[in-house]
Amino acid sequence: LLASFFDRNTLANSCGTGIRSSTNDPSRKPLDSRVLHAVKFYCQNFAPNFKESEMNAIAADMCTNARRVVRKSWMPKLKLLMADGDPYPSFIGDSGKLEPDGPPHEPPPFE
Repeated sequence: LLASFFDRNTLANSCGTGIRSSTNDPSRKPLDSRVLHAVKFYCQNFAPNFKESEMNAIAADMCTNARRVVRKSWMPKLKLLMADGDPYPSFIGDSGKLEPDGPPHEPPPFE
């Protein structure tokens, strides 16, 4: 539900609920407390035992995970493996190359 209100960049640049650890970047701001409160209230309508501490942990985890995804992107590594115009060269060897599309070739008639 929180992902509906906050995009990945907002989550990655946030410290969640405002509780900062010693390793956090001091420029990170907490998520909008009005949205967090509204989501918590909504969840409590369906699960009366849902606690604010659970909400805080979920928000903090989402912010941490958003930073991990951005930092550990595999796309640049994949691009390094690929040569221009030759997709997936290291994944498909010569034996795995496909023949061009078209009707199957028939052998020449036997003379």
